[in-house]
Amino acid sequence: MSAPELSELQAALGLSLVGLPLLVVALRRAARVLPRRAAPEYRWPFGEAVLVFATPFLLIVLVRAFAPAGTEVDAHAPDVL
Repeated sequence: MSAPELSELQAALGLSLVGLPLLVVALRRAARVLPRRAAPEYRWPFGEAVLVFATPFLLIVLVRAFAPAGTEVDAHAPDVL
């Protein structure tokens, strides 16, 4: 028998637990290597902030609208050979 597969949530949690310490180490190393300087002051106009926030959702809607019908895969359906 093959090993049981992890659920998507378990896989995401596992990657997060492994990746978070590596990210902390990388950020600490980058803070030592990169020069320190203040970031320029910038205030986002309301329109730009909404556009940046809404873009991923708009892309999802567009992909679903133009994707061929019937391409959705049921993850819980058994594999039939």
